[in-house]
Amino acid sequence: MNSGPVTVTINGSGFALGDKLRVTCGFASDPTITSQSTATSLVVTIPNSDLQIEGTFGCQVQDVTSGNSTYPPVNFGVTTACPTQGNEAALANGSPEWMFLVKGENGGNAMAMAGILAPDGHSGITFGTEDINQIGSAPDVNEAMIQPSSYSEDSSGRGCLEFHIAKGLKIFHFWRTQMMEFDDTTGNGQRAVGQMYPTLPAGTQGSFSGGIFGLEGWDIAGGHAAVAGNFATQSAGGATLDGKITGGLCDTNDAGTVNSRVSISPGAYSIVSGVTGQPNGRGVFSLGAGAIPVTGVIHLGNVGNFIILSTTQTSASVPLVSGVGGGSNPNFLTNTSYYYLLTSSGKDGATVGLVNLASSGATAGAITGTPWQDFSGTIGNTALSGTYTITDPSWGRVTFSGSGLSNAPVAYVEGGSGYPSPVRGVTVGTDSDAESGTLFFQSVAAPNYTMANYAFHAGYSDVQHTSSGITTKIGVVTLDGNGGFTGTVDVSGPNGLSTNQSISGAYLVNPDGSGDVAPGPLVTSYFSSTVAPIYFIDESSGVVHPRVSKIAP
Repeated sequence: MNSGPVTVTINGSGFALGDKLRVTCGFASDPTITSQSTATSLVVTIPNSDLQIEGTFGCQVQDVTSGNSTYPPVNFGVTTACPTQGNEAALANGSPEWMFLVKGENGGNAMAMAGILAPDGHSGITFGTEDINQIGSAPDVNEAMIQPSSYSEDSSGRGCLEFHIAKGLKIFHFWRTQMMEFDDTTGNGQRAVGQMYPTLPAGTQGSFSGGIFGLEGWDIAGGHAAVAGNFATQSAGGATLDGKITGGLCDTNDAGTVNSRVSISPGAYSIVSGVTGQPNGRGVFSLGAGAIPVTGVIHLGNVGNFIILSTTQTSASVPLVSGVGGGSNPNFLTNTSYYYLLTSSGKDGATVGLVNLASSGATAGAITGTPWQDFSGTIGNTALSGTYTITDPSWGRVTFSGSGLSNAPVAYVEGGSGYPSPVRGVTVGTDSDAESGTLFFQSVAAPNYTMANYAFHAGYSDVQHTSSGITTKIGVVTLDGNGGFTGTVDVSGPNGLSTNQSISGAYLVNPDGSGDVAPGPLVTSYFSSTVAPIYFIDESSGVVHPRVSKIAP
């Protein structure tokens, strides 16, 4: 498996010590000049960019110092991380282009990566880009994917992505839209999980109207940072998507330093749109979110959603943040009563919950529900009963008060119902843990689910953060409808990589969409056997920084 320049040692005889030798292989665009190592062995270093395809190759070795003598051909092989599996058309049929966002760590330092890829339906990636930001390192911005970038997918929807850039190779395993980096062979490298979203096909003219957004990440001191807000845009006109951010409102929290109801200062954006043969919907973006400036890249999805990744190098005043957003409806909660799922994570805590918001007028209403929280291994739940107030109807900002709502988060809620809109609201915590969260639509009426609803194959994505670092998992499980699940996962952790590890356990779904999946709480919504996301907290022994994980068909 090629993860960078390949070094091949050729043993033989008759090499003239000190000579320069030219090594030409069938895949290389230019001959490779190398210095021999000894009179009986030759070390050939082949740049990553020369490795165009997998296979076995014959290399000609020629002495260019003394007489241009030619030695016998030498064969060696190059293998791909993602061999074809027969269902490669599925990814391209799902969307001709995908955007993605993954988050994790590299050598213990927080990192996030966003990008875009265009699968060709036959295992090749036509084009793509990636942007990476990491605490303590300079960002890698707009790195183009080059050949032989590729992918594979089997009949279950499980697959592999192989991203080649000039600096090396990154490998991801995925199941449908959930994805996990899978190239940390030593346990000391990069591990991350996230999701792909359909984006605008190349040549399609998009639009960008702003909307609610939630960002989260880390500051340089190791504290958690979070932003929730809403902004508006004004197009500059013309063929491209250039324009300015005209205003907005947000709340921020950096490790307990809270800034409330902060006006978003004017910013700008410039997004590639309507151009064929290159990544579409990627652009640069900047806005002033109070004490947390956000300058970076943005990707536009195909349903009004977007991804944001800050690409400014982190410093004492600039944290690393990333997240998603999209959509805004100022009349979202007026005369409505909707049910939502709440998920959020901070530095040491994670929360899943059920929330009902029932309007009692144009700017207020009642909140009831139950959140389940794990804070550094301390587990509990709280009954909510109180009121919500829409403090800023133009921007959808909502505050909460009442029983169980001390240190309540602030929300920006789009509201409404429907699927597949990826986010209906975002939240930011108001305590030192600085949790960042999402409100997902659950139902209009009180749900009444049965265990029989939850009998299907699903993707399984999990993060366990212990004192040794993070362990990420992705795979496929089967829920049997009777409280048991089985499956296999690929694992990346402090001990390196492993594939097809068996997992099994028990699960319970209550009529209201609460429940548990051993060993932790879950919340879920059910639209159909193909749209029934489950969000859960893994409370395995040793987890000290809990996160919200996902099971989804």
